[in-house]
Amino acid sequence: MEAQKNGVFRYILNIQDSKILEGKYHFLVQLNIDRGYKRRSPENIISMNQPFNGEDFNFTKLVSEEQIMNLINTDKDDIIAINASPIEYCHSLLLPQRCKQLPQLVTKHSLLKAIELFSLSLSSYIRVAFNSLCAFASVNHLHWHLYYLRWRMLLEYIVTTFLFCYSLYIYILLVQSSYIELN
Repeated sequence: MEAQKNGVFRYILNIQDSKILEGKYHFLVQLNIDRGYKRRSPENIISMNQPFNGEDFNFTKLVSEEQIMNLINTDKDDIIAINASPIEYCHSLLLPQRCKQLPQLVTKHSLLKAIELFSLSLSSYIRVAFNSLCAFASVNHLHWHLYYLRWRMLLEYIVTTFLFCYSLYIYILLVQSSYIELN
């Protein structure tokens, strides 16, 4: 509410309409006109491996009103910030290792931090999302999206026995390797 009162958002979230599409996947579509017109223009992205460019907008340029909290850790600069162009209720950004100025590519540290934040919530509506370059990421600076969505997503009900086992295996490997690095 503080950021909203201070006019930090590019617009106030106002989803005019939403519906579930018929068909096999039941996609949710939402009409958020302000996001189409008022969000920051995406960078000119030509590659998923495009290097970070400090001249473009990046999250080291956030004003203090946009920063919600610092996550406590020893030598990393992990913060939660508002998303000035929200797509959903409580839309915020996880900015892992912000001062390292990393491009929008998943790192082990960022994935573990996203999983950690996800696992801290008791809400079944929390979502943690990553959009890569060439998939409409408007900023080439490592970030994850955090928001609440009251609709079931495909991955919550699709048959995923193999995918789930494989994902759990990767998660266990990541946790084990993090534990080994810490000790």
